[in-house]
Amino acid sequence: MNINFLGFYFFYLFFFFLDVIFYIKNILCYVLLFLITYTSLQNIFRSANTSTHTHKHPKTHTRAPIEKNRILEIQKFLVARNIL
Repeated sequence: MNINFLGFYFFYLFFFFLDVIFYIKNILCYVLLFLITYTSLQNIFRSANTSTHTHKHPKTHTRAPIEKNRILEIQKFLVARNIL
């Protein structure tokens, strides 16, 4: 009688700890899923913010005169070629 009771007790403990282990595993999976979605959403919003606010970047203000200078140089070159 005692041996059967101990076997049932260890059987119960085994499944109890198995249940606890799977419970902890599920919590860790939910935490990992939350971290993955949080970082991906953060990256999505960060990329959306940078794409909508590119006009505030200082490089865009210096691009226009450089492009004008290049166009003027190309025009001068073409005029010089036509004269020659």
